[in-house]
Amino acid sequence: MSDERHKLLLQLNDNSVRDRSELRHKINKLKRNITKRLKELETEHANQLAYSINNTDDTKRKFEATRALAAGNKQTEPISVFNAEEQLVGNDEDKACIVRDWFLQHYTSSDPPLEPFTGPPRTFQLP
Repeated sequence: MSDERHKLLLQLNDNSVRDRSELRHKINKLKRNITKRLKELETEHANQLAYSINNTDDTKRKFEATRALAAGNKQTEPISVFNAEEQLVGNDEDKACIVRDWFLQHYTSSDPPLEPFTGPPRTFQLP
């Protein structure tokens, strides 16, 4: 369906003489059908997960649920971190150290900490 939609989009952009409303109608119909199909596939996958979790015995149900739900998690994109020499860091531990040090430097100040309140409690006086 997506290939067919792509071909129609190319026809829409290439041919200015042809009736564009007909092509637009076909493209929009294909787009709706693709969206419906994706939703059906997602629902089917969720139903399969629920079925596999519910069909395990009670002693393993929590473990199986965690396992089934974790299997669908996608890996996150790696982040690019540069060191002080503007070189890309490839090691995750070094990346973590660089990011931690940046946040420590960013959120800590060389100013002395505020003095704690001393004395008996009193009401706040508005200026």
